[in-house]
Amino acid sequence: MGRTAMGSRARAFSFGAAVVAVVLLAVACEPVKLGGPGAAVGNTVDPAACPQHQPVPTSPCGPQPLVWAAMNGPYALYDDGDPYSTKCQQGGGSGTSCTIGNPLYRTSGYTYAIDVTAADVGRTLTLDAYDIGSYPRLVSTSTSSSTAINYDLDDVVTTAGSIQISSAAGLFTSASVGLPVFGAFCNVSCTISTVTSPTTATLKAAATQSGTFHATIGYDCYSNKAPFTSLPSYSLYAGNCQTGDSGSPGQNIELEVFDHGSGREPAFDSPLAGCRFSKTAAQLALEISTHKNQWAAVCSFTPAAAGIYAVRIRNSGIPGMADLNSGYNAYALRVRDATTTSLYPLDDHSVYVNAVGTRSLIYVADVPAENAGKRFVVDIYDAGDGTGSGNGVLQLKAPPGGTTTTPTNTGIRVPAPGIATSCRYNATPSPTPEPDTPNDLASCAVTTHAAGSNTGLYNGKWLRFEVTLDPAYTCSSDCRWTMLYDWGSSGIPTDRMVFSAKVLG
Repeated sequence: MGRTAMGSRARAFSFGAAVVAVVLLAVACEPVKLGGPGAAVGNTVDPAACPQHQPVPTSPCGPQPLVWAAMNGPYALYDDGDPYSTKCQQGGGSGTSCTIGNPLYRTSGYTYAIDVTAADVGRTLTLDAYDIGSYPRLVSTSTSSSTAINYDLDDVVTTAGSIQISSAAGLFTSASVGLPVFGAFCNVSCTISTVTSPTTATLKAAATQSGTFHATIGYDCYSNKAPFTSLPSYSLYAGNCQTGDSGSPGQNIELEVFDHGSGREPAFDSPLAGCRFSKTAAQLALEISTHKNQWAAVCSFTPAAAGIYAVRIRNSGIPGMADLNSGYNAYALRVRDATTTSLYPLDDHSVYVNAVGTRSLIYVADVPAENAGKRFVVDIYDAGDGTGSGNGVLQLKAPPGGTTTTPTNTGIRVPAPGIATSCRYNATPSPTPEPDTPNDLASCAVTTHAAGSNTGLYNGKWLRFEVTLDPAYTCSSDCRWTMLYDWGSSGIPTDRMVFSAKVLG
């Protein structure tokens, strides 16, 4: 009963190198709504309020869910948390030489609902994307770094054999001196030596290529600067820095919004005029200062009626673009200028959890009171990837889950009288989706990562929660179930997962 741009399918979420798939279906073909009540999916980072563009749970940057939306490349390793985006079959490696034949691969990507309410009909709404390109991060763990500035340029002009570089952006300052420069024209020792004007600088070593390039000046994340100063230096690396994108030369992206369907069903047959964002990896690389660590408008539209305006994002099967790359792309979406309109995943949710030394909160699904006495199941692929000296524990919790974009840790542990009579799971990781759940689970909390390990306990496998709702189960305005992901203060998550959910009779 799941819905997608290509028809019925399961929903998936990705965290780090793990994918969690949660399929939400209801009896009598009444879908259970995934996600939460807000108008955003993923962290809503404000570059001005969040040091080093890093989401943190505290004000003024937070609260944040500490979860990104994410999507793997079409040649990613199957075990890296996204069973739907890669062409590579399990055990077949990664890259363009991998063994093609993943039966779960789809070109429809991931889908979301802009659920427009009557209050927003006739109001101009804007869909924004944060860090929509795939931009690998650079980390400095040096304790002697004198500055924590960094910036990106997409118009650096160089001549092979010359130490002079120029950029019309005019962002070179005296603070740039001594910073490393990362770009295709640089070698390992490429560092700014002098700044002669805001548009011109010299390097300590000559450029190796001529042309116009994109470049990062300085490191994306400095481990000895806020908000990383309270963490052990070993705990910060590229996967934990900002969105933690990986892979080069990036990914193609197509993001498209469709007109509302009939009733409450999303439709994918009528694209909204002007609402198709389609860029190759090369184009996104040349627009690095527009998209990396930035919110950028995808499109604006004025809804003529209330209903679900479907959103599809994909990096494979895009007409006119050759598929490329492995790795993963983490991002966030939001609907701006709405009043009561919400944004949430359709069918499955692909996520990335990479916040060190804190807990992530994830909206799972809205399970209304009419489902009392039924079974609520959540399917998750590839949970538990990361490192560090702490365990990773994933806990499913009953309402209340929250009323804003970021869930609150107010959910009730189950089993609990009047809510759920049991919680069960599969202690043995399953190679196939929707496994049996023979094992009772105290507090509905599963250890998905063991301290000291480099892979998750469900690496490349499926985990299922199965909760039997009490016949007296009830909820009012907040029927949202959540997952609390606790890696402890010394855990280092890089967890790419996909999850889905449903209600069974």
